[in-house]
Amino acid sequence: MRIEAKPLKGKEKQKLERTFGKTIQINRKVYRIVYCEALLGDSQSIAGLCDSQDTTLYVVDGSDIQETLLHEIIHAEIAESGIRQSPGWTRDIEEMVAENISQGISHSYRLKLK
Repeated sequence: MRIEAKPLKGKEKQKLERTFGKTIQINRKVYRIVYCEALLGDSQSIAGLCDSQDTTLYVVDGSDIQETLLHEIIHAEIAESGIRQSPGWTRDIEEMVAENISQGISHSYRLKLK
């Protein structure tokens, strides 16, 4: 997938970094969190992306940042745990798992990140 990210700058970026952080450790890897004005994947606007090869999570300001960040963290956990190598595992299954778990946690537990 070809990605074009337009990172946030200035006060908006600083506010999000204070609220949600700049990095997160997933298993033994540190993922960088990049907050963006816009994010395009294959010429389509998307709310977030997990790049497990570059250990970077991209999240678009204006999306439900908390839920989107949680969704991308789940993708990273799937990548780092080796689940992607399971027989029968597909990108569609992964997307469904990440979406359902992130929504379930966000809505059922009313999770609020600092």
